[in-house]
Amino acid sequence: MAEFESLKDRVFAVTGGSRGMGLRYARALHREGAKVCVLARPSEALDAVAAEIPDCLAIPCDVGVLDDVKRAFAAIKVRHGRLHGLINNAASCLPHTIPEATDHELNSQIFTNFIGPIWTVREAVPLMRAAGRGDIINVSSESTRIPFPMLVIYAASKAGLESFTQGLRDELKPDNIRVTTLRVGQVSDSSLGTHWDPEKAVRFMAKSDQAGVKDAKPMTPETTANMVIQMLRLPAEANIDLVEMRAF
Repeated sequence: MAEFESLKDRVFAVTGGSRGMGLRYARALHREGAKVCVLARPSEALDAVAAEIPDCLAIPCDVGVLDDVKRAFAAIKVRHGRLHGLINNAASCLPHTIPEATDHELNSQIFTNFIGPIWTVREAVPLMRAAGRGDIINVSSESTRIPFPMLVIYAASKAGLESFTQGLRDELKPDNIRVTTLRVGQVSDSSLGTHWDPEKAVRFMAKSDQAGVKDAKPMTPETTANMVIQMLRLPAEANIDLVEMRAF
């Protein structure tokens, strides 16, 4: 029987890793003995991660900006020369109807949730080839299956991410790179709604009630982090196409 693998001394990059689920992924990887690279927009939270996690490579990076992505993976190459795993966790979720959507709201979600992961994967693959193997986990959302009101673009961008992930599976198999979608439901301590316009947030909650979208007790981000570790530690003979975790 194949044994679960160790992550010790393997190199992993986590996007959106300065808070919420991404921070928990970075902490969990460090506890496993991995070398962690955290990509996130410049903030005091990113500085705090760099101070908290020993030997963490904390890189200011907006994944929706191509130059940022290229600089980030160039920094990983300089520090480590290789990469064993990429967790595309960064996300933008903004409530709005389509007629009222601003350019910023559309661009932020499409570039952060869909275009950005394409860019990060493209930059990561050569570093994974240098490592001789790799794992890519693209974090998606239960909104791809549940019609949340005012989150059409968020859901569509995540659905695009899932389709992209499916296509990568066979494309990257010859490079010994596994690709997985992690579809996540409600999680506590999430940063997704922290920048919502208050008026739109109120409308979103009212429309959710009208649509019969029921609140559930959210999972902790540590629960999703534990799942990520188990996925990464799978024996090399196994690949998980999709994991869906929803609040119970």
